[in-house]
Amino acid sequence: MIKRFLVFSFVFLSMAVSASANNLVISNVTLEDRNASANTMVVQFDISWDHSWRKNDGRHDAAWVFVKIYQNTTAPWIHGKLYTAGTNPVDTSPGTNSDVKIVIPTDKIGAFISRQATGNGTFSSRKVRLTIDYGTSGIADTDTVQVKVFGIEMVYIPEGPFYIGDGNGSQESTYAFHLNGADNTAVQITTAGKSITVDSNLNDDIDTSPVTVTGLAGITGNTSWPNGYSAFYLMKYEITQKQYVDFLNTLSRVQQGARVASTVSGNTIANYYVMQNTTTVYYRNGVRAPASGNGVNPTAIVFGNDLNEDGIFNQGDDGQNIAMNDLTYMDLAAYSDWAGLRLATELEFEKAARGPNSAVYGEYAWGTTKVTFPQSILNSGRSSESVPESGEGLAHFSMGLGSFRSGFAATNATNRKSSGAGYYGNMDLSGNNYERCVALGNSVGRTFTGTHGDGTLTTTASYEGNATNNDWPGINGTTSRGITGANGSGFRGDGWNANSFYPLSDRFSASLGDTVRIRDYGGRAARTAP
Repeated sequence: MIKRFLVFSFVFLSMAVSASANNLVISNVTLEDRNASANTMVVQFDISWDHSWRKNDGRHDAAWVFVKIYQNTTAPWIHGKLYTAGTNPVDTSPGTNSDVKIVIPTDKIGAFISRQATGNGTFSSRKVRLTIDYGTSGIADTDTVQVKVFGIEMVYIPEGPFYIGDGNGSQESTYAFHLNGADNTAVQITTAGKSITVDSNLNDDIDTSPVTVTGLAGITGNTSWPNGYSAFYLMKYEITQKQYVDFLNTLSRVQQGARVASTVSGNTIANYYVMQNTTTVYYRNGVRAPASGNGVNPTAIVFGNDLNEDGIFNQGDDGQNIAMNDLTYMDLAAYSDWAGLRLATELEFEKAARGPNSAVYGEYAWGTTKVTFPQSILNSGRSSESVPESGEGLAHFSMGLGSFRSGFAATNATNRKSSGAGYYGNMDLSGNNYERCVALGNSVGRTFTGTHGDGTLTTTASYEGNATNNDWPGINGTTSRGITGANGSGFRGDGWNANSFYPLSDRFSASLGDTVRIRDYGGRAARTAP
C-alpha cells in the first residue's frame, strides 16, 4: 500500500511528499479544479508498479486506489468518496498512458486501476485524475484539508468453477471439505448445488447440518455468501507493516489505542514497539511509536517502522515491506473496513490458490506437494529482502525469526511453482503468516453477506476503532460498537511459527475464531468485482 501526502486549502496552498511500499508507488499528488457548486475536487497523481499483467483470458492485477481527507481537527481522517461510478467515467482521466482502465464500483469508495490491453511488466501513468465528492464528507469550501492517496495491489479472480477439498477417493487433508456422506472426495463448485460437509472440527457445525453451495447462488439460507464462484479481487500480498502504519496514522488517538497491543494514551509510551508491547523488536515486527513527545488525547500519534531499532523511522532497512504479523481478527476487520474492502471467505481462499485446476491431495498453494524452506535472509528489512535458497514451493516456514517481506520469493525469473504463488498470482497463500477468513464451517460465518467497508470506523466511547459491518463475524450487537469478537472467522494457509506445514485444503483451524494477537497471525482483504 502506498501513501501520498498533500496539504491543500481551497485557496490552493499545496505540498506533496513521496513514499512507497512494496513496488506500488503513488507520487506527485495535487488537488485541481475545485467545483464549488458541485462540491467536487480533482485529485491528480502519478502511479506505477512492477510485475503488472493482463492476460488474453481477462486475468489481471490492479491497484485499488482510495483517498482519505483530514480537516485539521481531532477527528480521524475522512474517507473521500468518488463522484461518478462506472468504467472510465468522464470525470476521470487515465493520464499520460492510454493503456489505463479505471473502474469505480457503485459505492464509489475507491477505484480499480489496471492496464487495459494484454501485456506484462512495469505499469505506470502520470497525471491520473479522480474526482472527489467532498460535499458528502461534510467538507466546506472554506476548509483547509490534507489528502492522502493510498493504493493496494490486488489480483482479479474470475468467475467460474473450482474445487474445494483435496480428497482423492482414499484420503484427504485434515478436516477438508467433501461431499456430504462421501469422505475423501474433492468437490467442484459449479452452478449446480453441492451438499458440503466436513469431519468434526473445533467450532465447525456443518458436519451435523450440511450446507449446499451453489455457484452464483451462495449457500443454503444465504444467497449473498461469497462462495468463490463469482469474480472477486484479493490482495496480491499479505498486509505489510508499512500499510498498517499508514492505517494507524489516519486514526484518532483513541482509535489508534484499539488497534495496537501497547498502552498509548500518554505523552510517554513505555512499550513503544506497539504490536508486541515491548521496548525491542520481536519476531521482526518493527511497528513503533515515538517513546516520548506524543502528547495526549486528542493528539494522534505518528507511528513509523523501525526494524533496525535506531530510533529513526522509515529508513531503507526498517522492514516496511515485511508482512504484518501480530494482527487480531478485529485488526484485520478494521483495516479492511477502512480500506473499503472486505474479508475473504475460506472458499475464496482455496479458489485463489488452486484456480480451476483439479485438486491434488496434500497440495500447497502453488499446486504441488513439494516445498523448499529458506534458512537465512538476504538484505534484511529492505525492499529487496529475499533468501538465498531457490526451488519448487519456496515458502517461509519454521525458520523461527519472524515474518518475511511479502512476496519475498518472487523475482523476474520465477514462475508460479518457484515463487510459491497461487494460480492467479497471489503471493504467500501457503507460508509466512496465517490468514484469517470467514468460515463456512461455522453458523455465524455463514451469515456473512460480503458487504464492503465504507472507510469509516467506530467512534462510540469505549468501542473506538472497530469495523462497522453488521454482517461480518464478531459484530457486537450494533454498528456503533462494531466488530469486537471473532466467532465465525478462522485461519487458512500457514504461519512461519506453525508446528506443521499445512496443505491448502487443511482446515485444522478454519473455524477457530480466536481474538488473540500472535506472532504469525496476519491476513489480506478482498472485494467483490464490480
